Amino acid sequence: MLAHVERLPERHAAASIRALLDKAGYAHASELCQMSEGMLKPAFGHDQARRSRMRKQAECEELAAMVAQLSAEKASLAAENHGLRLVNTRLQAENSALQQLKLQGPTTGQDGAITA
Repeated sequence: MLAHVERLPERHAAASIRALLDKAGYAHASELCQMSEGMLKPAFGHDQARRSRMRKQAECEELAAMVAQLSAEKASLAAENHGLRLVNTRLQAENSALQQLKLQGPTTGQDGAITA
């Protein structure tokens, strides 16, 4: 089919290919054929677009996996942070109590022993 078209002059080649495609049942022959500066170019736009969509899909899946990993890490760090805040609060209260004892000075108990 294309051997016949290749023997035609360039200005008739595109029209002949469109006519053959129309006869073969392709409704949108213009989507399959492209003309640039009088030269017939192969139609690879559809494959190129498909590959681009596949790359974008793979990138989206990779990003989704990264989001899931980072979300889990965030939850773990938030739990660790909460625990450390509780420890910090307890240590601050203990420190305040020790500071108060230090300010009061040594005291003697009922048995005469000095306590801090």
